Amino acid sequence: MSLLSGACSLLIRGEGLDKESIDNNLKITHTGYIIKGQSIKHSKITAPKDVWTYEMKFQQDEKPSTVLRNLIMKLIPVKNYLYDDKFEDICIRMYLQSEWAQMYFDLSAAIIKVLAELNIRFEVSILSWGGVQE
Repeated sequence: MSLLSGACSLLIRGEGLDKESIDNNLKITHTGYIIKGQSIKHSKITAPKDVWTYEMKFQQDEKPSTVLRNLIMKLIPVKNYLYDDKFEDICIRMYLQSEWAQMYFDLSAAIIKVLAELNIRFEVSILSWGGVQE
């Protein structure tokens, strides 16, 4: 495993989501779909809403900002569809996992500008295993 791994995902939540329609309108195929009431990732927690997910994992030595940029560029041409009233929540999530206690990533002004133009929530989830270099 590399020292830094993770993914950038688009998540759409709502009631009775039509995954094929979302795939067709966004011109990407979902990588995950959870139905309301279904267990979330082998836990006792159940999904309060349907969740459509498209995930792009970091490739070896790829910067998180590069993966985020690639995801955003897929969404720009179809951004008007993201504002559909049937979607209760939409966000882009960046998930980072590191072997080390300290990590960082940067976002260029251009990425921040385009992310703002999409006008959807952006969240960052970080998991650190707390290792130190000896």
